[in-house]
Amino acid sequence: LILCAMLIPIGAAAAPQPARIVAQAELPPANYAAAMRPAFAGDVNRPDLPHYDLDLTVDPRARRLSGHMQLVFRNMTGVALNDIVLRLYPQFPRDIFGDGGNIKMDVSNVVVQGQATTGSYEARRTALRLPLPAPVAPQTSVNVSLDFSANIEPWQRNEGTFPLPSHYPMLAVWQNGWRTDVSSFPDRVYATSGLYRARINVPTGWTAISSGSTIGTTANDNGTTTFEAVTGPVREFAFSVGRFASARASHEGTEIVVYHRADDGLDAAADAMAKHAAASLATFNSKFGPYPYRALEFHLINGRRGYDIGAEFPGLIVILLNGRYTQETRFVTAHEVGHQWFYGLIGNDIFNEPWLDESFAQYSGIVVEEQWAGKAAANRMYDQNVTRLSRRATLPAGLSIGEYQTWNGYYASVYGRGAQFLHTLRGEIGDAAFFGGLQRYFAAHKYGIVHSADVQTALEQSSGRDLDPLFQRWLGR
Repeated sequence: LILCAMLIPIGAAAAPQPARIVAQAELPPANYAAAMRPAFAGDVNRPDLPHYDLDLTVDPRARRLSGHMQLVFRNMTGVALNDIVLRLYPQFPRDIFGDGGNIKMDVSNVVVQGQATTGSYEARRTALRLPLPAPVAPQTSVNVSLDFSANIEPWQRNEGTFPLPSHYPMLAVWQNGWRTDVSSFPDRVYATSGLYRARINVPTGWTAISSGSTIGTTANDNGTTTFEAVTGPVREFAFSVGRFASARASHEGTEIVVYHRADDGLDAAADAMAKHAAASLATFNSKFGPYPYRALEFHLINGRRGYDIGAEFPGLIVILLNGRYTQETRFVTAHEVGHQWFYGLIGNDIFNEPWLDESFAQYSGIVVEEQWAGKAAANRMYDQNVTRLSRRATLPAGLSIGEYQTWNGYYASVYGRGAQFLHTLRGEIGDAAFFGGLQRYFAAHKYGIVHSADVQTALEQSSGRDLDPLFQRWLGR
């Protein structure tokens, strides 16, 4: 009762009114398979996954995003639902680096199961709880439509392009209740895979890039262009807008495109990044399992922060470059491509088991270097990005985010010690069992959400060994 009393209503309090019935259309058909490599087109036949339809309009001059969303999902929780929760990730508070905390997203005209409704904000206004007009039984569909708007900001001041990941209300994860975690660490999105169709309207001369594949563009009479995109099953939908130049590469039916602002002088860096992304894709296809999508895109920004930094989103990676392409950039590129497997295709609880994506992505950068530059180069990269980092670790690698008191402690343990654990494990069981186990793990859990026991089981099956002592020693769980 106290929790309910603390909720902040969207609209002003009013006397109860009869529910207003609103016509609510079914989702229009979408060619999700167009985003998939032909061998994986059947992966889109997933009625158990949420289906999102997004109409998005970006006004760069006003720095505004407006949108309409329709969401249809099947109740896969195993219990009757009385409400649903949507996460508003752009409204997360400022992180420990001072980024974020400057976006306000408003939601209006909410219709659930054909009835207009209002909801209540929770979790520092990063979650919106919507009541259902009647309990929804397991395996029954829920239909939601709403409008939303938000201010938008570039990631680099005056850079002139806008990365917009997770800029829509996203269905929360159900685990004995709707998850509404909030963290000051940069990794924030915990989501089930979904299928998306999006129409992104931008001023003429601007380009929209996104998760999935662009399947059409339309020049409109009002001075805008609409980019239509579809995805296969992806963890979230991300997009960026700008006036872009690009560099391209490809591997096994996946086109890799690195976009950057046309006048930023990053042509050579973009070309090098596209080539190394293709090398990373080739390595991970053989070591982990096949990347199923037709596209992998990058938004490259001249970050001028003194170091390179990347952020992973399904099918769209954002990298802030410190002026020029270096060995550090090569490692960051491979790390972020590794996240397409570890976080994107294989999801995990980033709040309670962050090692399952960050440790694997960190070690992925070493695996690529070994494949393409040799063991000596890989050893140097390992020393720089794993050994030196892990020496500063004071806690095991497998704790929850909240158990690490500082970012530096988290970074040393999860990125450094976690990658060192994987390297040690590989040495203990051998390459065949290590990579064979990861392929087994990928095949069993693609598009799903995993826990530490899942990867341990896969590696024990491939190696025929009890790995519990190693997992307990390194992960602390």
